[in-house]
Amino acid sequence: MALQFVFVLAVVAKSVLATTCPSSCPNLNIASGSQPITQAMTTNQYNCTSPHIKCVNPNGGSVYFVFYYNGTQVASVSGNGAVFDAVNCSTEKYQWITVNGAGVKVSSVTCSSP
Repeated sequence: MALQFVFVLAVVAKSVLATTCPSSCPNLNIASGSQPITQAMTTNQYNCTSPHIKCVNPNGGSVYFVFYYNGTQVASVSGNGAVFDAVNCSTEKYQWITVNGAGVKVSSVTCSSP
C-alpha cells in the first residue's frame, strides 16, 4: 500500500512540475475605441510569463473589460474604479483568460466606463 501511494505521488508531482511555458507571450491586442489599458508582463500561476492588464476609470466608477475572440464577444469583467485581469498564453499560440473557473480563448480586449 505504501509503495502504491509513493508511485501515485511521484506521478502527480511530475505532471504538476511539467508545465510547459510558451517560448513567447505577446501583449493582448487592444481593440479600437478602447480607453487606455496598461499591460505588464508578470509571472502567472503556472510560473510562466504572461501579460497582466489593467484599466482605470478616471472618475472612480464602474469600468469594464470586454474580451473578444476573432471579433466575437466572449467574456466581460467589471470593477469599481479599476479592473484587472491576467492573460495566459498557450503553447498552441493562443491567449486565454479564466472566467468562472473555465479557460476562455481571447484575441483582443477593450475597456470602457459609463
